[in-house]
Amino acid sequence: MSNDDISSKAIMRTARAANKRVAGREIREGSIVLGTAIVLIGSTVGPDWLHSPADPKTGTPSVAMDFSALRVATEGGPSAVQTAYFGWLSWMLFVGVIVLGALTVRSASRLWAAAGLVAGLMALFFSVLAIKGPLTWSQTAETLPNIRLGGYMVLVGLSAMLVFSAFRLFAPRTAPPR
Repeated sequence: MSNDDISSKAIMRTARAANKRVAGREIREGSIVLGTAIVLIGSTVGPDWLHSPADPKTGTPSVAMDFSALRVATEGGPSAVQTAYFGWLSWMLFVGVIVLGALTVRSASRLWAAAGLVAGLMALFFSVLAIKGPLTWSQTAETLPNIRLGGYMVLVGLSAMLVFSAFRLFAPRTAPPR
């Protein structure tokens, strides 16, 4: 066996090992992005976001509101951010964060990770403003116990994407870019 054959085999073994590491990373990171996508989209189609307790003084019954009920309740309301968020903005932000996360996984590019981090921060910012609505910050703090699973799902999903994007942005390079 010649030295060229030995070096070719060593190179092939090294390449196979590198491909397995990249594939394993893509599976782990892809699972994070897929899980976050399920959490974000699931928050808009299922669970309640807000519980409004009954008020005996005014005779108002308790109400549980999911995403679609909040969309209806905020249409034409005093908060333009809240109206846009529950109408179309949240969907645009969630899809953008998910797509940028998928691009980060597939390309291992710091540029996509940075874009995902910026999009995640914007999505979190607008989500908090939408939950706040026209209330003051102190009134919002008083109503935090009334937030339900849907609202928490959004906050957890966006936080997970922020952490993922930050790790990908600042992680040392382990594999050459494709």
